[in-house]
Parts: sequence; C-alpha cells; structure tokens
Amino acid sequence: MTVPRKKLAKSCDACRSNKRRCNSQDPCAFCKSREIKCTYSTVNKPGIKPGFGKETTLRLKALEEQNQLILERMQLLEGQFNRMQDSGLEKRNNETAPSLTSLLNPPYPQQAGMVPSDHGLPRVETIIQLVDAFFQYVFPIFPILHPRQTRAKIDTYIGQFDAGENFGTNGPKEPPLVLYGIIINALPYVLVPDSEALCKLCKQKIVLDGYSVSSLKQLQAITLLAFHTLGNNNGTESWSLIGIATSGAIQLNLSDSTSSIPPLPTHSPQSDISTSQPTNSKVSALRAQILKSPQSWIEAETRRRLFWGIYTLDVLSAVTSGLPRKLPNSEVRIEPPISTELWVGEMDEPDGFGSLDAFSHFIKACQFFGDVHSFLLQPHDICSKPDVGNWFFEFHKLENNIERWRDNLPEPFRTTSHNNILPDLNHTSYKMCVLFHSAYNVMMIKLHSAYGYPHAESVEFTHSVSSRRLCLDAVNNVISAAVSVSEVERNLGISVFQQLGPFYAFHIWVCSRLLIADYIFKQKDSQPVDKETLSEHLKFFCEILHSIGKYWGAAYKYYRILRQLINLDVSFDTNAEANGSDIEPSSAIADMRINTHLLSMILSKKLKEATGTTDEIIELEIADNHELLEVFKLDSQSHGLEDFFKFLDNNNFSG
Repeated sequence: MTVPRKKLAKSCDACRSNKRRCNSQDPCAFCKSREIKCTYSTVNKPGIKPGFGKETTLRLKALEEQNQLILERMQLLEGQFNRMQDSGLEKRNNETAPSLTSLLNPPYPQQAGMVPSDHGLPRVETIIQLVDAFFQYVFPIFPILHPRQTRAKIDTYIGQFDAGENFGTNGPKEPPLVLYGIIINALPYVLVPDSEALCKLCKQKIVLDGYSVSSLKQLQAITLLAFHTLGNNNGTESWSLIGIATSGAIQLNLSDSTSSIPPLPTHSPQSDISTSQPTNSKVSALRAQILKSPQSWIEAETRRRLFWGIYTLDVLSAVTSGLPRKLPNSEVRIEPPISTELWVGEMDEPDGFGSLDAFSHFIKACQFFGDVHSFLLQPHDICSKPDVGNWFFEFHKLENNIERWRDNLPEPFRTTSHNNILPDLNHTSYKMCVLFHSAYNVMMIKLHSAYGYPHAESVEFTHSVSSRRLCLDAVNNVISAAVSVSEVERNLGISVFQQLGPFYAFHIWVCSRLLIADYIFKQKDSQPVDKETLSEHLKFFCEILHSIGKYWGAAYKYYRILRQLINLDVSFDTNAEANGSDIEPSSAIADMRINTHLLSMILSKKLKEATGTTDEIIELEIADNHELLEVFKLDSQSHGLEDFFKFLDNNNFSG
C-alpha cells in the first residue's frame, strides 16, 4: 500500500513571511538572490483535525470532576462551620455566622425600602417624594411625561425593594432612565441629604446612557436634563444637551406625524402611468422609521408632547443665546398637543379645535416666537431702500399672522390674551395659562423692540413710536397678570410664582430689560420719565425673580441684576468713556439685539477688568423707602443710567 504524498505549499516559507510573490522553483528566485534556504511546508487539510471532538470531551469531563471536588470541599467546610455554631463558638453579639456558601455566593444585600448602593439613588420613600414633587411642581409647566404610565414604570422598579426580597447574584432590575431625569428636576423641591452628589450622579447617568438617543426613553431623559440645565445654567452645557435632544427628535421622526413608507404605486397594463393617486403631493427623501407605530392615541400624544417640549427648549435657548434654532420650520410637520386633561385622563380620542388647552396655545406662541427670532437674525442694510422694504414686508407679515391667530383663539384664552384675565386657580391649567399669556406678550416685545428701539437709524429706517407703545403695553399686560397672581398668593397663602419655572423667569427678565431700555431712550431724547412707577415695576419684577430663583438658577441670576439696580446709590461719573472697541454696559443693555448670555459676558468682563475677580458679590439689603433712579443726575448729552452701569461694573452679575 502506497502512502499518499503530502501536498506542498505553492510559496516557500521565506516568500510567505516576507509577503513576496514566489515562482515555486527550488530554490526560488528570492531565496537564490538572498542565498538562504528555500523550504516548502506541507499544506494541512481544511476543517477540524481528527480527534478534536474526543479531546474536547475529555477536557470537559476533567473540568466537571474538578467542579465536583470543589463542591464536596465546600460542603465539608460548611459542615464544620455549622458544628462550630452548635458548640457555642459564636460572635459576642450572638449574630449567626454566615455560611461559606453565602460568603462565596452572597445574595444581593437588601433591606426593605432600601435601594442598592450601586444604583446611587436614595431610599424608596425619598424616591416617592421626589416623583410626587415632580408631578406637582414641574409637570404643570413642562408636561411631557404621562403621569400614570411613568409612575407605573417607577412603581415596578421600587416595588422590588418593599419586601426586601433576595435578588441573588444578578441583583434587581436597573431603574428606568427617566427616573434620573425626574429626580434631577425635583431635587430643588425636596430636602435630600447630599443633593449635589445625587444631582451629579443623575446627570452622569443620563449623559452616559442616553447620549446615543436611539429610543424614546433615552430622549425623554435627555430632554428632562436639558430642561434642568437650561433653567439653572443657560450656557454651553444646556445648548449641547438641547442639540442632542433636537437631533434625537429628528432621528426618531418625532417631528413628522406623517412619516411612514407609502405603498408602491399600481400601474395599468395598458399604460405606464400610475393609476394610484398619492395621498400626499409633497415629495421628500424618506427616513428610516426607528420607532414602532404608536399603539394608541395616548402613546402618539406622548411622543408629540415630547417633541414640543424639545421645541420650546430650542426656542428659549436660541433667543437667550442669539443662535439659530436647531429645529427649523422645515422639520416641523406635526400637530400641536391636545388638552392635557384629556391626555392624562386617557379619554376617548378627541377631535376638533376645542380639544386644545393652554399648553397647546403656549406651544403656538413659542412657534411664533421662534419665527420672530429667525426673522430678526437675518441681516439687513438700513441704508438700502430695497432691504428696508423687504424687512418691513416680513415684519408686517409676521405681525398680521400673530394678530390673526390671537383673534381666532377660543375662550377663555382669547379673553386672557386681550383683557389679561386669568382663569380661577382651580383651573387644571392655571399655571400654563400664566405662561401662555406672558409668552404671547414677550413675543410681541421681541418683535416690536427691533422697530421701536433700534440700535441705529437712517433716513430709510427710523424708530416707530407705535412699536414702542406696543412694547410698553405688552409689559403692562404682563404686570397686570402678575398682580392677579400675587393677589391669589396673598389670599390663599400659597406660592404660585415659585412654580412657574424658567420660562416665566425669562419673560419677566425681558420685560424688566425693556423698561430699562425705554428709560435710556427717553433720557436720550429728553423725554419725561415716571421714575416712581418704573421703580415699583422693577421692584415687583425683582420679587418675582427672587421667588422663582429659589428653585431655578437662571432666575436667580436675573434677580441679582435687578436687586443691585434697586439698591443703586452712587454718584454720577461724567468722565465715563468707552474703552476702545469693547461694548460698554450702557450700550449693551440699551441694544435689544444683544442676548441675555452675551449681556452677562459683557458685565462679567467689565467686572474682571475692574477688580480682577468675578467671585465677589456685594450683598445689599433692599430699602423699602428708597426710590429707584432718583439719584440719577443726567444731562442732555448722557446716554442714560450711567451710574447704574458704573455700579454694575463694580459688581458680579455673570451668574
């Protein structure tokens, strides 16, 4: 019997190691030129080597025998431990000695009502308090989570710890990601030990687990974190989070309620022309449908509200930072949210315009606010008649659209917007009605301040007296509604302003700044000013911001600026001059184009130049009998409020 000849490789070992082409000679050209030994190795057959299965079986059998031996030794040691306990060799505190099995394979340490330490969350009772505080104080002004469904998820998680059950080595289920977003927003309203560490933990957990935004729960958590950061630190952190949220909303197709893959058209055998008529004549590129279709209108409304919550954050962030919106109008193809009461009550699917409530109209006001902001971002030449004409055309177009929408509002919202009459406190959306009213008026201030208080004028473009009047009327409307809220607080002994959140704080700040800008322009034009009324209004706004600032950092920043203004008592400096190309604080506050964030940077920079630090805050008490602005001694050449700006330069208001 002849032995089969082994097959040799086509390339020698040297050529294969050097990755060169071999001519299969003996020796090959490469080895011959290098004067090295040319060796051809044999080629093994493909597949598993003979005997591999038998060898694997033997190894598994050996491992099983070793495991059995270890188990027998563990049982022997455990028996010795038990005998030691029976003989009285126990600990002095009479605690039962743990078994070796429990030491090597410990159960998840858990007491009734305690959350595992690696989750980083407080006790169950504290979690329940935080969730209740969220739905009591945050949900009315930012209703994006369905209360019953959200509580059901949280109850499933904390229900594991009520009985103190043993979870074994796997441990309990992870907490829902949205719980961290709820906790971080509810922390200001509940006294929790080491709240700063808990806030940091929630922020890290949401960012690490939710930054990819591939699911609805991740987007909900990111949105809640963005709401928290925007209300406490309106800076780059909130802008980044809102950018993630807006991108996630677009990626998950939340901005388009009609996003579905249409059926292929049918063709007639006699013709190449499609016989099916498209349901939507608009053609655009299709996107992947990541989320499953909603199973009910409740689920669809939850997604819709999540998108509109992100939209409001985007608008507020864009207005305060002076940056373009991240959600352009071209991406918004979705209906406004319906009544919160119908959604929370899970009633039959509503239909018609009557199913809208204060939150629905607040969203529409934010849409107009975003349109106004985008319009004012567009540059125009005030010396060019065509540019000015186009600007006026777009201005009046926006104005007419807003007025047409306001006139078509249903009751009681039409009365609220026209006559500043708020519903009763028992109304389910009382707080949202206050936000809707202030949002509409601040939107009018934003639109008309560009025309009423321009930073520069020309022959073609001069300021409008009627726009100034409309701005002041809008401020008075906000004051009127705020007075009615303060009366409710006094009569019922409750705090309403504290629960209106960062949106209302920004609205109050805009009104305050408009009053200051109006004072500056009137001083410049040598017009009379009612200083006593101005002082009362700014003091009132200061009190509101202080009330909101107890829970929201951005509101406290606005409060500090107005507080120092009220306590102003310095002499007028006639030698104050601009420093090169830097923007002077007086020009910054008077220029309504400058956004809130840039204004804080300007004031902070001036303070740093004067004192070399931005950490000190001069604490002054508000004197009830001190009349604001009475100390001003302004001449006809002054730009106005110079001592106020000098005072700002010597104090820290950057937040």
